[in-house]
Amino acid sequence: MHNHSVMIVDDHPIIRHGLKGLIELERELIVTAETDNGEEAINIACQIKPDIILMDLKIHGLSGIDTIKSLRRKGLDCYILVLSDSDHRSDIYEAVDAGANGYLLKDIELTSLLNNIKKAIEGHAVFCEKVHQYLSTRHLYVDPLSKLTKRELDVLKEIAEGMTNKEIANFLFISEETVKVHTRNLLKKLKSRSRLEATIIYLKHRKMAFI
Repeated sequence: MHNHSVMIVDDHPIIRHGLKGLIELERELIVTAETDNGEEAINIACQIKPDIILMDLKIHGLSGIDTIKSLRRKGLDCYILVLSDSDHRSDIYEAVDAGANGYLLKDIELTSLLNNIKKAIEGHAVFCEKVHQYLSTRHLYVDPLSKLTKRELDVLKEIAEGMTNKEIANFLFISEETVKVHTRNLLKKLKSRSRLEATIIYLKHRKMAFI
């Protein structure tokens, strides 16, 4: 029986330990490497070329997304299965666009996780139900930040950083009155009643604004 090599990339030692124990319950699966760091993951993967990489998006060094992009740029064609606690559309879309073959959420049942890893080894695209739903309706999704002009986005970014109107005006080299106009416009476009509501929308969707 051929053994399939698995590499685990996650920033929590306990999760890595637990995943390794779970995966190696299957005789045909063997964990050949683990790391918590994006750059290290790239170096190791290029050396050992695992069959599958189990990847969290929140890791040390490079982000999971940038790590996936780099692995693909370097020509690695191993199966990349994201295992994340993020169910944000932006993270899911970015991961798939970067080159992930599958995306599972960390609240998945252990038996289901194992079954999906085995399906991944066979080459199937594996997505949990919520992720599959987001992907199948992606063409219907409209990023709310796409309604904003570049300058309105600039202002919103600084609002999200906690700056006052005066600080934003100084930072962007515009008048305080102009900041107020942009703020009124962006709040209206985002259907937000406050700067806090607009900030929440920005933090949730900001990645999609620059794809």
